[in-house]
Amino acid sequence: MPIKVKTKLFLKDMPKDIKKNFGKGLKSEIGDIIKGKILRGESPVKGYSFVKYSDSYAKLKGRKKPVDMLVTGEMLESLTVRQNRIGQVLIYFKSKIAKWHDSKKARVERRLLPSRKGEVFKRDVMKEIKDILRRAVKTATRKQN
Repeated sequence: MPIKVKTKLFLKDMPKDIKKNFGKGLKSEIGDIIKGKILRGESPVKGYSFVKYSDSYAKLKGRKKPVDMLVTGEMLESLTVRQNRIGQVLIYFKSKIAKWHDSKKARVERRLLPSRKGEVFKRDVMKEIKDILRRAVKTATRKQN
């Protein structure tokens, strides 16, 4: 079962041009922002940071930090960003590895997405999402004039 985050961003009442432009940037840009945070060793979830690697794993990896969550690349490549029929933006990992890292069952919990009640993305991630939407609105309104 994928980890799903449903934002409260509803695009269904927006003009089609704005939804279309937002969707273009949505998949690549938002995914890149989240992946970039993780690859730099930062949790994209506000209030969380990644705990450094254990001594035994650090020997395999060659370092204790940054914790980039990159062994095979499978987990990060499974990050999916899409818009559903009712206009919600869904962000989730298809990988079971991500679900394990994100759970309280993991030896070391590493929050990858804000999927629990009260959790949100860090400020810079939210700023980027807002900027993508702003650009989509600007592009759509420029076309109408």
